[in-house]
Amino acid sequence: MITGTMTRWRIYTEYVHTRHISGIVSKYFDNYSMFSGIGHYDGEKERCLVIEIITNKERSIE
Repeated sequence: MITGTMTRWRIYTEYVHTRHISGIVSKYFDNYSMFSGIGHYDGEKERCLVIEIITNKERSIE
């Protein structure tokens, strides 16, 4: 059971190198979600990757 104040990070990035990104995120967090989406930039559609982390741990990810 998770108690305390929860913090949510939602990171949007390019849909590239998803295995590498997953490896990096998993070094810092045990629980996270990654899913693809469609973004719009300069009038053009592009694939994007969304990373969502919800935790009660205060942690710097710099």
